[in-house]
Amino acid sequence: MNNRPPLRIQPSDSFFGELEQESIALFYAIKRVIVPGAWESSPVEEKYQRLREVLLTTPGVLPGFRHLFLAAGRLNFPDSPRPKEYYLQWDNSLAGQKRAGALHLLKMAIRLYRHRPFKLEDLDDNLVGQPTTYRIPKSFGGGFAAIGRRFFKLRNLERPELYHVTEAQIRFLYYRMQISTLVVPSLDSILEIGAGYGGLAAELLQHLSVGQYFVLELPESVPLAYFYLRACFDCPIQVLYRPEDRLDSTARIVILAPWKLPDLGGEINLLINTMSFQHMSRENLDYYFAELDRLKVKWMYLVNRDTQRDPTDVIVSQYPIPKCYTVLYRKPQLFGPHLEVVCKREA
Repeated sequence: MNNRPPLRIQPSDSFFGELEQESIALFYAIKRVIVPGAWESSPVEEKYQRLREVLLTTPGVLPGFRHLFLAAGRLNFPDSPRPKEYYLQWDNSLAGQKRAGALHLLKMAIRLYRHRPFKLEDLDDNLVGQPTTYRIPKSFGGGFAAIGRRFFKLRNLERPELYHVTEAQIRFLYYRMQISTLVVPSLDSILEIGAGYGGLAAELLQHLSVGQYFVLELPESVPLAYFYLRACFDCPIQVLYRPEDRLDSTARIVILAPWKLPDLGGEINLLINTMSFQHMSRENLDYYFAELDRLKVKWMYLVNRDTQRDPTDVIVSQYPIPKCYTVLYRKPQLFGPHLEVVCKREA
């Protein structure tokens, strides 16, 4: 049975304008009811919070937010397997930056293909949020057409159909492959903590049969996830942040502020956390893992550093995972100095 929410087909500019206004209004509404607690940002992350708030509430930013949050190539991902200084070298020309970025993505794609073969169409990134992409023609003819248009100014040539590739999408495809292989195929409910703008959620919802997907983010990022997922999917989406908000069982995607996690009942099939717990304090982690234990999460899929970036970091091998979980898989992640861990609840 196909249990995938329908994709939204070519939203109009007016739709994006209305959605942006709705998302900014949601941001201010959440700000008015923020509840302090163990879920608050760690001291390291707080310095970025004001910048995120300014960006997310500036008209015109949300429709193109991925130019700012996730650019392409080597300037893309702060946890890529190279020193931070490598990503801050601005002395090269723009063409040099693009070549280096393209080579970086090519190496990642080859590594992923050797891990498990895939098709180029699997890397075609959703253009919601206008990500900075590397464009690959879908056919040899399209490739020649692209060369002709660019170098010989043959404007009469048809614009080729393109794949749009980003580093984020390579990672999301890898995570989908791993989850499909390492986790039991029944995904009645998924809870992703630290989902960012919702890119991995969209990947899994589009390609796997998922009953209900819960996205948990810090308050300033809830409107960002709401904007992206509303733009991707034409299905019921609910946001929980007010004390009186109650879960709608018909919602396919539920985006919630962290203080609403105790309101969830029942059991969760799969918990996902990729490169988010690694930024949290011990108090944060104690709160989340206690809630995961209460919800009797069956599977946990974690990708986080096992080294400290800051004295407040807790490494993945010291996470307060309840004793009822057995580690079934624990290996270095394919693309960087992170551990990939799969745990299963045994009681």
